[in-house]
Amino acid sequence: MSSAVLISMLDVSGSIDEEQKRWVDREQTKLEAALRARHGSVIERCVVFHAVASEVERKDFTTTAESGGTMISTGVGLASRIAASYPRGPEPAIVAVLFTDGDNWSFEDTVECMRILSDEMLPRVAAFGLAQLEGPYGSGQFIVDLEENVGSDARVVARKIGSTTDAFAEALLERIPAKRPKPKRKPAQKRPRARSKAKPKRSR
Repeated sequence: MSSAVLISMLDVSGSIDEEQKRWVDREQTKLEAALRARHGSVIERCVVFHAVASEVERKDFTTTAESGGTMISTGVGLASRIAASYPRGPEPAIVAVLFTDGDNWSFEDTVECMRILSDEMLPRVAAFGLAQLEGPYGSGQFIVDLEENVGSDARVVARKIGSTTDAFAEALLERIPAKRPKPKRKPAQKRPRARSKAKPKRSR
């Protein structure tokens, strides 16, 4: 099994434009390369969401577009179920990343997102990142809510990203424990053979 899994979630609602998707591609590519360099190979799982969520191939990740509103809990919920399909433990190292403009459908949906993150996703991942896309339409409230609720967790990184990066990928990678080399087995020591005692000669 691969030693790293990258689960990426992208808001594809009507408020996300092509320029923001180029920023997503930039950060996604940096994460993929860094994880591959560290772990050798990476399984990529891509989730797109608006009012509903679905899993897509990597090639379709930033080319999907919808016109509906945003319910972030649908994307986080599907990503959490994907994370749960892998065994717990240091390997594979699971990294989850959420790309959104931060404009969620309702306060109630944001509460559901925080419940999923706290109870289901964070216990299973090595790191979770929110890359909030700057733009003219999003309210930007989600990053505030996330920092208030789970921002103190050492696995969480939240950044605003735009035409210039705020070292998002680099900060996220710092949260992932370095891969430990497997300990070398010590060669088995041979037990010395017991020497047979010479039988005493009988005196005549």
